[in-house]
Formats: sequence, structure tokens, C-alpha cells
Amino acid sequence: MDFIRGGNVRAFETLVERHHKRFYNQVYRWVMNKSDAEEIVQDAFLKLWSGKARWKSDKKARFTTWFYRILYNQAIDVMRTRKHTTAELSAETADGTDSAEKQLIESQEQKVLHRAIMELPENQRIAVNLFYFDDLSQKQIASLMGVSLKALESLLSRAKVQLRQRLSDGQVVRYG
Repeated sequence: MDFIRGGNVRAFETLVERHHKRFYNQVYRWVMNKSDAEEIVQDAFLKLWSGKARWKSDKKARFTTWFYRILYNQAIDVMRTRKHTTAELSAETADGTDSAEKQLIESQEQKVLHRAIMELPENQRIAVNLFYFDDLSQKQIASLMGVSLKALESLLSRAKVQLRQRLSDGQVVRYG
């Protein structure tokens, strides 16, 4: 990060190459839209490069945790201004243009689970994705989302109950 702060282009390129796919996949699971996810990740990296997003090495936070917070804030802004529905996602997947989605979800069971997760309320969906897919600790996720640890535990608990119910009752809507 010190090299990037000093304007080292190669250090920045290396950082982007190393983390872009991981960040894109996570943001995509939050916003459920390929172009929005790509734009959010690119904007966040541009903020990092331009110095608008300032890394503070004395805070002892991991780069990924710190950068997730930037991505999370931008994703929340996008989700608030553009209410994406599961119908939009379904149309995207049905026409075969969503290769990132196809790579993430290979089996039919995974597709059903993914759709059930997409139907969760926004905060629950984000918490589940961060905890189960990105292996962040509950403490990291609570900090990232700006909620208490107890509130995060409640979000995850409610999400699990809803997922169990939807999956066992067959309430997950199947899209073609």
C-alpha cells in the first residue's frame, strides 16, 4: 500500500490483478447485477489509486477487510438507488449471458440455494455471503456492516431460519 500511495503503477496493477475477481464476485452477490458490480469494483480501485480512499496502516486492519468496507458502502448506495428485482436476475441468467453466475453455481442444488439467498432481505443476504462465501469472521462482518456483533448474529440466525424454511417447503421460485 505504501508503494501505491507513492504512485507505483506496477504495485497497483499487482493489487488489482490479485484481488479483482474476488471483490467482483462478492459485490455481484450483493447487487445481483454484472455491470453494477463491475462499476462498483472499478470505482473503488480508482478511489484507492487517486487517494480518495486512504489506507491507514497504523489501524492494523487487513487490506481486504478495509477494501470490503469501501465496496460495501458503494454497493449499498447502488442498491438504494436501483431496486434490482429477482426478475432482472432471472432474465439475465435465462438468456445465457451471465457466465460469472454460471461459474459460481454449477449444480442444480447450488442454484436453488443461491436463489433462496437472493430472496433474503438485503442485510441478511450480505451477511450470509460475507460469512459463508468469503470466510470473514463475525467480528469483521459486524464492523464492515456497521452493526453490533449481536445484531449480526441475529441477522445470520434469521437468514438460516428463512433458508431452511424455503428450502424444505419448496418456496424457492424456480426460474426456468
